Amino acid sequence: MVASLGRGGFATKAAASAEAAWPEIEGTCGVVLVDGLEDQDALQFLRAVTRKRSSLPVVAVLPRGDGARVVAAVRAGARGCLYADDARDGLLLAMVEALEGGHPMSSGMAPLFLEHIRSSARRSSVTFAVRPLTEREKVVLGHMARGLSYAETGQVLGVSLNTIRTYVRGIYEKLDVESRTEAVLLGIKLGLIKGTPYPGPLR
Repeated sequence: MVASLGRGGFATKAAASAEAAWPEIEGTCGVVLVDGLEDQDALQFLRAVTRKRSSLPVVAVLPRGDGARVVAAVRAGARGCLYADDARDGLLLAMVEALEGGHPMSSGMAPLFLEHIRSSARRSSVTFAVRPLTEREKVVLGHMARGLSYAETGQVLGVSLNTIRTYVRGIYEKLDVESRTEAVLLGIKLGLIKGTPYPGPLR
């Protein structure tokens, strides 16, 4: 996959371990592709990356047939997910889409998320009735859907980065989610986000 990205014009740096990857992630890295690690569970690493750099897009490559793992990757913070057999032909398009703020996904993944969203909505129905999002939280969620970083959202709204983080924590708690992608998907399903298309299948 590294060779494929290089032929597509990406400057790439491969890392076989979390320890080797961190210097690049904390530097000028523009997008992270997670395809298994030797010294750390990939989902744990993915979660650590998105907590450290919330605006950095992460794309996970996973084996086909493990739906729970796909959903777990999104809950951990993946901006997009590809099946390994799709990555051979669709990786370049997916990386470009992630860099542009999109949510690249392999064909066939959408039903997994729809079912997960339905289950989440059922589990959280009381929470939604009692603690709906505030208007400002809805605005922040909309900016999250458009791919803006916390800092960019703060600039648009004229508030501090810490204030945006507080809004995001409230959104996650009220929607019972753990990542930006999951919050956006559930927000679309519940009608909280207007004018943002549901992430389509990778073509």
